[in-house]
Amino acid sequence: MAYEFAILAIAYCHYLDNVRVRTTTNSAVHLTCHYTSVPPRIHKLPRFIRGIRMDGLGYWCFVASTAIEQDEAGDTKTHTFTIPDWYLPDIKYLVFTGTVLSLDSPSISPYFKHQHPGADPAIEESQLAGITWSSILQGAGWGQKLPIPTRTLTALSFKLKRVGTPTGYVYYQIKRTSDNQQLWEETLTDSINISTTPAFYTIPIDPPITLTGEHRIIALATGGTAGNLINIFATLTDVKPNEHLFFKHASGAYTPHPTHDMTYIYTYQPCPF
Repeated sequence: MAYEFAILAIAYCHYLDNVRVRTTTNSAVHLTCHYTSVPPRIHKLPRFIRGIRMDGLGYWCFVASTAIEQDEAGDTKTHTFTIPDWYLPDIKYLVFTGTVLSLDSPSISPYFKHQHPGADPAIEESQLAGITWSSILQGAGWGQKLPIPTRTLTALSFKLKRVGTPTGYVYYQIKRTSDNQQLWEETLTDSINISTTPAFYTIPIDPPITLTGEHRIIALATGGTAGNLINIFATLTDVKPNEHLFFKHASGAYTPHPTHDMTYIYTYQPCPF
């Protein structure tokens, strides 16, 4: 048996249907989280302490629990878990067991009780300046290349305006810059439903996606002709450092516009882990 461990701190990040949990311990250990919606029960059993029989001492008992290992490999002092199917206003009870080099490590910490308070408020990252810039049509589009620190995105918005009566539909994409891998795509609406008055149009990202590094956020349209199209908005100057506007050709090639920025908003969960 390995040495004992203690939970020094515990933190929670709340999403609509799950909760991220992070704990820190006094020593390096590999943790398993056991969680349940059933309150722990106490069994009163005799125990011998220093050779003296003590009657009526309590033993905590977890029932109907589910076990999930920490995300991190090996023995660590920081331990992260994602507990699924946890909704507002559910209460769950958590207890942690551990191993060190595959040997059992007893816990000297209590169980933890936590109620889901609702999803943590989303934070906006945006570039709101811009004038009518150009159009998206026939599989081509415009977007912004930008660095994203580790964030879990929940929605993407672009400022759009309809001209005439375009056919087809508008859709958004997110691509990773390093290998051009498409990470997310979703249809917004038929192009004819876009207003002739400029407005932000939002697509929820469900389930949310966690991004790190440089990415491209893109607005595109499948139809459209001259005089019947969707306009996007962008700036005449570079207003956001380390970001820039680009044109995505229907062929998939990109043309950068490094002295301009697209008008956009994305929202993300504020969870730091």
